[in-house]
Amino acid sequence: MQLESRAYLRTALAAASCGLLGIAPHAMADAPEPLQVDSALLYYKEQDRVNVVEATANIKQPLGEGEAVTVTPTVDSITGASPTGATSTDKAQSFGTDTTPAGKLPLKHFMDHRYAIGLSWEQPLDRLSKSVLGADASVERDYNSIGVNGSLAQDFNNRLTTLSVGLAGSLDTIQPSGGIVPQGLTQLGTSSSAAASTPTPSSSPVFEDSLTAVIPHAITTASGLVIGGGSSGSTTSGGSGTTGDIGTPRQSRSKQVIDGMVGLTQVINRRTLMQLNYSLGISSGYLTDPYKVLSLVDGTTGDTVGYITELRPDTRLRQSVYWQTVLHLPEDVIHLSYRYFWDDWGTRSHTVDLHYHFDLGHDFYLEPQARYYTQSAADFYHHSLVSGAPLPSYASADYRLAEMSSYTYGLKLAMPLGKDGEISARATYMQQTGNSHPADAIGVQRTQDLYPGLKATTVQLGLSFKL
Repeated sequence: MQLESRAYLRTALAAASCGLLGIAPHAMADAPEPLQVDSALLYYKEQDRVNVVEATANIKQPLGEGEAVTVTPTVDSITGASPTGATSTDKAQSFGTDTTPAGKLPLKHFMDHRYAIGLSWEQPLDRLSKSVLGADASVERDYNSIGVNGSLAQDFNNRLTTLSVGLAGSLDTIQPSGGIVPQGLTQLGTSSSAAASTPTPSSSPVFEDSLTAVIPHAITTASGLVIGGGSSGSTTSGGSGTTGDIGTPRQSRSKQVIDGMVGLTQVINRRTLMQLNYSLGISSGYLTDPYKVLSLVDGTTGDTVGYITELRPDTRLRQSVYWQTVLHLPEDVIHLSYRYFWDDWGTRSHTVDLHYHFDLGHDFYLEPQARYYTQSAADFYHHSLVSGAPLPSYASADYRLAEMSSYTYGLKLAMPLGKDGEISARATYMQQTGNSHPADAIGVQRTQDLYPGLKATTVQLGLSFKL
């Protein structure tokens, strides 16, 4: 599962730009090629949680002599429920209009739409180099983003070696539903039948209203981007004059992200291609999720006695190393990749991904996939906090920042459509697990599942053609 998904949206865009260059070089066409359209419709469903429907297209118009312009529109509809960050307990809990039964993970229902568009311009600089410049923007109910990206590739060694560099930057703005940006590590007035004496917060029921609205969630879409999950914003900016859900001016925060990558692609022999990338990303500003809370529990019994808003550091330095090998067998193709990620929040992750492309003949093919992901917890991750104990500098109970592992299995079937087209269908199943019974659980918490597993299925239909 990905973390700080808004940042990964920018990273994905940067990787997409650089990925156009990180492939085996080919000769430039003498005349413009036909318009190329790659489209997909995706349905993503988590068990008892989030549902996503997405439509996206990649429309590429060659202009001749290696130059091309690409437009990528995307529309998402996201509904369902997402964890609030509060832990399950042996009594019912209420957040706004949502009531969670005893022994269940507290969830909040939401609905949102996302509209995004990307533009890129690819052009050769000379016989051995080319560049890609791009821009993108997205709009949601409570989140807006605008970014730019660029990359450069240079061929060496008789075009057997390609060096690629890329840079992307974005400015994101969030205006939480309910109109108030919560103060970090502040107690809430949200009621719970687990405690008759919930502390009265300084932020009052205003934030309770924002809990009933949109809670973003991280998912990987048909376009390959990770959306939702909304760590966002940076320095304080006053109300923009927009009226919030309760008739007050909506506050906003912003976040800045810069991502860079350097990669080397090498043709090993006539059947083997290898790629090695290093990526560096810096996020700054408001990286806290304004919709997430932590449970305050009694230090002896483990009973929930209140809730507190999360708070994350306002900077994050992310690094990763990515290696991929493509092996062409006499008929089939194997894609094997490994990614190691680390950041200054204490998170370390490993990802291994394997695709096997079976050639069925007559341009039909079958492609099974197996993926394994594991990560360590962020330094400030806590499943809950003890009421009355000194507060840490930062704290979050977001399950995406916890120690976890996931397995993904998928299968794709594709068939030709006319001379230059293709129809495909892909289905994947993902299962995520974490530490359900941590050693530091207290009292009644030991009887609860503090990290309920996640199961998700994805169905994607693809259509590619030339005009």
